[in-house]
Amino acid sequence: MRAVRLPALAFVLAMSAACSDSTPVGEDGDIPSQAADTEIPVFDYGREPNREPVAVTDEEGCNAGLAEPFIGEEASAETRGLLLSAVAPIVNVRWIDPTEEENSDIDPRRLTIMLDEAGTIQSVECG
Repeated sequence: MRAVRLPALAFVLAMSAACSDSTPVGEDGDIPSQAADTEIPVFDYGREPNREPVAVTDEEGCNAGLAEPFIGEEASAETRGLLLSAVAPIVNVRWIDPTEEENSDIDPRRLTIMLDEAGTIQSVECG
């Protein structure tokens, strides 16, 4: 009986060694990571770091008036960041492109931005 168990145990150990992950582990136990191939752009949106939040001043409650200058602009990452800085402290913003259905949940404090097929901002409104 003992002779049968040793070959079986040796087989199991050999199989588990063959299936183990061969990722090298550093001295501290961490698996080293590789640097990303591309750099992610970081934009300066002109925010003042110690600026106090201000109350929403427009009647609608979503600062749509502050987003209107962006109509006609491409909704790139930089433009989106600038727009979000302009409408601050509003953070509830919905970006809708033509392939999305506009849902019926209306929130007067949410800024809704409609885009065209090219990703250009067409309109801004509360809801």
